[in-house]
This record gives sequence, C-alpha cells and structure tokens, in this order.
Amino acid sequence: TNLVQLGAFPSPALAAQEWERLQERFGGLMANQERVIQVSNQSSATWYRLRASGFEDRAAARRLCAALQAEGADCIAVVVN
Repeated sequence: TNLVQLGAFPSPALAAQEWERLQERFGGLMANQERVIQVSNQSSATWYRLRASGFEDRAAARRLCAALQAEGADCIAVVVN
C-alpha cells in the first residue's frame, strides 16, 4: 500500500488535529486522500503515525510529498505491505 507519512504524534487526538490543519492548508492537494492513523511502539514509547492513503501508485504519493514539501510541510512517501 502506498502511503505518505505526515507526522508522528504522542496521541491519536493530536494526529487527528494535524490532519485537520493540513486539510485546511492543503485541501486542494489532499482532496482524494483518506486519513490513516497507525500505532507505532518504538523506542519504548507509543507514537501515532499520521498517514494519508488513496494513491494510485508510489509515484502519486511522491508527487504529493514533493508538493507539500515545496510549501514547507513534512512528508515521507512510504510503502506498507
């Protein structure tokens, strides 16, 4: 599955707030994406990864990241099996 990671947060509520903020700022770029919050237990802490799904392929995910990064937002294209 092609996703883009938009951040990692200490709570799911903060991840959801960031999604709303990004939707307000970049709604046109992210109109076809769906929010995904995944739990990650790393470094003896729990993090909630904010990711977007709904990409046709990895190239589409990379294009969104490039557009977001050009506007100063954090973004990493990832593939999850």
